[in-house]
This record gives sequence, C-alpha cells and structure tokens, in this order.
Amino acid sequence: MSTLAQGNSTSCSVEEEIIVPLLARLTAVSTLLDSIGPAGREGHPPPPPAYADSDASKLGARELLEKVRREMVRLEGVFRRIDDADKRIRYSFDPVEQHLDDALQYEPPDAERIHTGLIAVDAGISAIKASIREAYNVLLPCGGGGGDDDDCCFAAPPTQSQLPLRGAGPANGVVVMTKKMGEIQRGPQMSHLRLAVGSLEARLRGCALCLAAFPEGAVIKKRLLLHWWLAEGFVRSAVEGKSRFDELVSRGFIIPIPARNALCGTVHRCTVRPWMRGLLVSVAKRNGFLELNAGDVAFARRACLLQQPAAGFSAMVRAIYNVGQKYVELDDRWFSGNKDLRVLQLGQWREFSTREQIANPMDSHIEVSGVERLRDMESCKNLRYISFRGISRIETLPDSIGKLRELQVLDLRACHNLEELGQGITKLDRLEYLDLSECHLLAGMPKGLGQLTHLEILKGFVVANSNSRDFCHLNELTKLEKLRKLGIVIGKMACLMRMNS
Repeated sequence: MSTLAQGNSTSCSVEEEIIVPLLARLTAVSTLLDSIGPAGREGHPPPPPAYADSDASKLGARELLEKVRREMVRLEGVFRRIDDADKRIRYSFDPVEQHLDDALQYEPPDAERIHTGLIAVDAGISAIKASIREAYNVLLPCGGGGGDDDDCCFAAPPTQSQLPLRGAGPANGVVVMTKKMGEIQRGPQMSHLRLAVGSLEARLRGCALCLAAFPEGAVIKKRLLLHWWLAEGFVRSAVEGKSRFDELVSRGFIIPIPARNALCGTVHRCTVRPWMRGLLVSVAKRNGFLELNAGDVAFARRACLLQQPAAGFSAMVRAIYNVGQKYVELDDRWFSGNKDLRVLQLGQWREFSTREQIANPMDSHIEVSGVERLRDMESCKNLRYISFRGISRIETLPDSIGKLRELQVLDLRACHNLEELGQGITKLDRLEYLDLSECHLLAGMPKGLGQLTHLEILKGFVVANSNSRDFCHLNELTKLEKLRKLGIVIGKMACLMRMNS
C-alpha cells in the first residue's frame, strides 16, 4: 500500500474518532456560553465585585472557542495526510479532550472556568501543531486567525502528499458511521447539540433542518438547497443563501465537497455526517418540521417521499420532495387545496456522471403517471420552486402553469419527452431560473419569453428557424436585463435551414 493510501485510510479514523467528537464538544461548549447571561452565571443574582470580570471572561472564552474551532478544522484536513506509522500523535489529543469534558461538567455553567479550560486547550493545540510541523514539515498556519494565517512555518517545502486538501471532504462524499460516532449519538453531548440546533435563529434552523430530508451519505448540490431555502423564505436571495450555506459549514452541520481540479475555491456540493444527520432527523421530526414516512404525509408540513404516499397531503403542506421514489402516480389528492405548497420536487435531485448515465440510463430518470394532473397545480398559488428534472412522459406543460405567478425556479432538465413548453410559461414574470438542458425534442422557445424580466439563468435555450414567427428568437432576449447565464442549443430545424441554404 502506498504512503498516500495509508494516510487516507488512517486519516478517516483519526477524523471520525478524534476530531469529530472534539468538534461536537466545542459546539456544546458554545451552547453553554450562550446560556450564561451577561451577569455571569445562569439564574444567579449579579455577582460580587470579585467577579466583575466575568463578562470579560465570557468574551475571552468566545474568542478562544472560535480560534480553537478554526484550528481543529485545519487539523481535520491535515490528518487526512498523516501516515499510519505515526499514530502516536493521536495521544496528544487526550488532555485536550479532557479539558473540554471538564468544561461541559460545570453546573451551573461558569464562564471563568470555561475560559481557563480553553486556554489549556489552545496550548494543547499549539503543541500538536508544533509536533506535526517538526515530524512532517506539513504546511500549517502559525497565526490564530485573520490575515496572518497565510504566514506558514515549515522547515522545508512540503511535498504534494504532505499538503492538506483544500476544503477536504470525505472521499466520494461517503461518510462512514464509526463506533465513536455512535457513542456521540448516545452520549451526553447530544443533548447539548440538540440545544445548539434549537438555539439557532429561526430561519437558519430551517436551513439546517432541510438537510434531514436527504439519505445518509448523500452528496447534495448546493443549488438544490438554495432553491429550497429561497422558496420557503428561509433566505431572501441567492447571496444570502450562500452566506447561510457557509455558516452551516463553519458550524459543522455540513461538510463541503470541493470539485476536483477546480480552478476556484467555490464549493458546489456537500454532505452531512451520519451522526449529525441523525440529530437533524430527530429534531425535525420532534418539531414537526418534516416527515420521512410516506404513511404520515397527511399531517406533514414537508413530505419527503421514499415511496408512493398512501394518502393525500396535508392542506398545510409546504414542500413535497421526492427523495427516492422512482415511479410516481399523480391523482386528484396531490394538488387540490394545497394553497401553502411552495416546493414541488418531483424530479431527480441526485447527480449522475456521464459514465453512470451511459451504464445505467434509467437510474437518472423518474416515471410519472397521471401527468394530466399537472394542470391542477394552478390551485397552488404560492408555488415558487418546481423541479421535473429527469421525468419521462411529460410532453407539454399545461397552460395553467401561467397562473403560478410566484414561481421563481422551474427545472425541466432531461425531460426527454418534452416537445412543447406552451405559452403559459411566458406569464411567469417572477421566474428567475429556467433549465431546459437535455430536452432534445424541443423545436424552439415560445414567443414572448422576453417578458420574463426577472430571469437570471436560462439554460437550454433552443435557437429555432429564423424564418419562423412562432418561436422566440435571440434578439428577444435583449429585454432580459438581469440575465447573467445563458446556455444555447441549435435546434434541428435551424440546422436543416443552414444546410439547405
């Protein structure tokens, strides 16, 4: 086995058996600090003059906590490169773990003791970093944050195998549940973590709980989360959504997965640790946020479908998300009276590579029967996000879709039977995102598409025969002043005209 392979196999256990529990404890310590009032101790009268510096201790503890958290995240990346032969460094974490456990045991919470404990933790982390630099010449930031983090100490230029992975995430997006993670789920830290989730600001908590809908180990596209959050009002713009995503990363709720060979550091995918997903599922169910059991969708505010629902949906359902159902049968119970419905994800949310699509073409497709029932969507006046991605049998969009005046996102990618969009789509004057990629039977776009003045992203625009008066032409798109991304397909009729001319 190569040195790099040994490092990867070892680093996974180091990350999950050591770093993950420590990060969990740090989250719990953060919750304890939040519970301490400005006077010093929760539920106690103002302290005597001897404790007048309690607020300063709390502030100092908060700053050290954030510094330790940043250092721990950096070490998480470094340990993915540590060789199996050097496990001895693991034992350097034992006193760090003990100091954090001691901080969690104070009743009532005491900012001064937490501050003292974090000073010891910070010293321990610095000693571990020094040991790593001495043993491996690994590139490690010397500073505790801010602009000085770019100044790094190492005795010699590190080799490629010694460099930490930028924004490193689990290989292939798979996170394995270890014995240590199971202990976290059953241990006392979990109650503190539940409090941490509950103490999040309401809209950020909604963003976090949406993650519970996806299966364990799933790789989730950031775009899907942003569309969901926007539709539900958890964020007010894509910019705010990206900020919320970064905040959930920094708090440890999600693991970013950087694209391989990416020229920029932008992260487009993420995953959730199994123990964290279990926590989110528990909180989401307890609070009635979502339901993963198809048999209980009649009472669910957000129904996540793993199988065909046996009953109709709640009149207050806000989101219907097809998580794992390959065959969906629409009937009159789907849309009737669902005035609060904002998210309709019937299509495929998973991402498949070209190789996977060639090997198993049906895996990325979803079959829907009763497509004529889509006309009933007109009663869902608050729909803001619709995805029919990868759905077969949809040959045309119903004209009634034009009555969904709040719709912002319409994803029709890979609807291979789609032949006509219809004029109804030109009435969606709040539409911001329209994806028509891989809709190979479309001959052109409906005339009047230039009326969608809020459109920012348009993928799969079909350039039709320039002599045709029935389709939208490129010059009409000059009216779309907010358009910032445009994908163009040359239609078959346009190609024939060029060949014949």
